[in-house]
Amino acid sequence: MKKYIYLAGLLVILAACDITDKTNLTLDEYSISLISSYNISVPEPSGLSFDPTSNSLWTVSDENGKIYQLELNGDVIQSLEFQGSDLEGIAMDPIENCLWVVEEEQRNLVQISMIGNEMGRFPQLIPGYDNSGLEGVCLDAASNLFLLKEKNPGQFIQLKSDKSIKEIIELDFAGDYSGIVAADADKFWILSDQAETIFLWSAESGVNLELPVSVDKPEGIAFDSANRELYIISDSENKLYHYQLIQNSASL
Repeated sequence: MKKYIYLAGLLVILAACDITDKTNLTLDEYSISLISSYNISVPEPSGLSFDPTSNSLWTVSDENGKIYQLELNGDVIQSLEFQGSDLEGIAMDPIENCLWVVEEEQRNLVQISMIGNEMGRFPQLIPGYDNSGLEGVCLDAASNLFLLKEKNPGQFIQLKSDKSIKEIIELDFAGDYSGIVAADADKFWILSDQAETIFLWSAESGVNLELPVSVDKPEGIAFDSANRELYIISDSENKLYHYQLIQNSASL
């Protein structure tokens, strides 16, 4: 009898921990709420990444091929000397303390130092030379690199440590794919320009959540996991949108 009482008590404790500890909740239990939007002085911004080391954002200009660091309110902190060709996606790498950018038409992945020096170049990772090429780049918690191909077809691409292709998964849940950032566990936030929607997606389970956003030509997405906040950048509006992840009452 004591054994059964002990087990029952343990189950009560575990249940209480599950109610109060929300750190392991999956993101499909969330919605988003707009905090604010900001005008930014970056021409045709495309691509966005949160920098946890400086609590800032990085973006690229499709118009002039430059890389910009932004305050969280959209103010430009600096632009780097590096100038790329048809830049679309960017990811800040806190482990290697560098930036990764993709050049869409040439399908190149480029590693850039935090002061703007080119550190490495991985050319023509996938076939083609048109403007339906590489659109996004991100890293997960284990520092694995992933690329996003825009359309015809849309593709989720995982790279090996030597930056060769490990796996390609064709995407079919939107007309195009304009930005990507790692979420929790094996999930990714994927942004669609045409659908004006954020999708929570994983290779194993597909689309877990769809979040429409009132943003014209959303081209980049960043995720501040510590504060559970998302940022989206608009190419046509030259604006930065700031959202809060809201826990749904159904999950309480």
